[in-house]
Amino acid sequence: MQGWGNWLDLVFPRACAVCSAPLVEPGERGLCGTCFGTLSPIENGCLRCGAPMRQDSKPPRRRGKGRVRGCTVCEKNALSVTRVFAFSVYAGPAVRIARKMKESQHEPLAEQMGRSVAAWLLQETPFAIEHYDALIPIPQHWFRRLTVRYNQSEALATGIAHRFGCPIEDRWVQRTRWTHKQGLKTISERRENMHRAFEVPAKYSRRVSGRRFLLGDDVMTSGATLDQAAWALKERGAVLIDAVVFARGLGATKSRSRPGP
Repeated sequence: MQGWGNWLDLVFPRACAVCSAPLVEPGERGLCGTCFGTLSPIENGCLRCGAPMRQDSKPPRRRGKGRVRGCTVCEKNALSVTRVFAFSVYAGPAVRIARKMKESQHEPLAEQMGRSVAAWLLQETPFAIEHYDALIPIPQHWFRRLTVRYNQSEALATGIAHRFGCPIEDRWVQRTRWTHKQGLKTISERRENMHRAFEVPAKYSRRVSGRRFLLGDDVMTSGATLDQAAWALKERGAVLIDAVVFARGLGATKSRSRPGP
């Protein structure tokens, strides 16, 4: 079946999701090498939230029980995840790619980005896939999944898991209610929107208790989604939750600006 698919790719080459150029190189499933080259992986990320830090910034300090004191972006923002690994800043090319990944026809793009994120994680000194019992993609509400039948976070996680050979558990965390899109919301509105939006069904309690997990999502900005998913796991006894995201957004505001005179 794989050979048949490769033959079709030669006759009818896939097109890059961003520039529409034919994808002819091995490994190019949704993004061409030229567009991929425009991405800039975060090299000096915060050890807690993954946000890029200035070169002159002081390194984050460790505090009790191995936890890390965050950067100026996240230090006052309590998160249930211990560490966030963020591949790229949500700006420029990463914005276009992340938006394309949300469309079901670009599932190969999301999986390709997952493999790229995994390759980048291999170079991150604090990261070791052996620390986690499973990779859990952020779930959609059941009604959206029923109508769209596609979850970009799951596709991204599939690419990561393919590289590492780690298990994916996409049923252990479930979204319990419909949530509005986070896009234009302030930080406090994002937190309110996601509050108690996830749960771990009781039937999975024994599988979660005492274990360590890596959450996967496409974009993190305020961290509200990851925080609430991690909280649901901790309520069932999970001992550690880290997260990996394709892009780290920095644009959420603390409050709405007042209208001009």
